[in-house]
Amino acid sequence: MEVTIIIKAGSPAERAAIKNALQNIAENFNKENVMEIARLSKLEQPNEKITSLFNNPLFKMAIR
Repeated sequence: MEVTIIIKAGSPAERAAIKNALQNIAENFNKENVMEIARLSKLEQPNEKITSLFNNPLFKMAIR
């Protein structure tokens, strides 16, 4: 299956980086985890929450 996503924000380099990141997610996560990422993206202030999670030392140890 092929999906087309239009990224309007940012410079061409930023759009390419976002496209590459989304492609990596699509290739490396299973369907359930992709769906969970989508669900989390709809929470209030998702960027702040994910940044906080990634800054948590216990989370960093758990994912390595």
